[in-house]
Amino acid sequence: MYRAQNGPFMVGVCIQRMDLCATLGEFVMSKMRDEVRYLRDRELLRLRVEHRSQMQDAA
Repeated sequence: MYRAQNGPFMVGVCIQRMDLCATLGEFVMSKMRDEVRYLRDRELLRLRVEHRSQMQDAA
């Protein structure tokens, strides 16, 4: 999340690609929010499965 100079908060994936940013309001009301949540949840599941044995050993 970034703050535009004297402007709104912006959501983006990379500061080098500011052209792909959306305002916070646009992001929250768009399908992008659901896509990001889906990808985040999928990646978390993948990491949990991949590292399950390490997590069990630590417990």
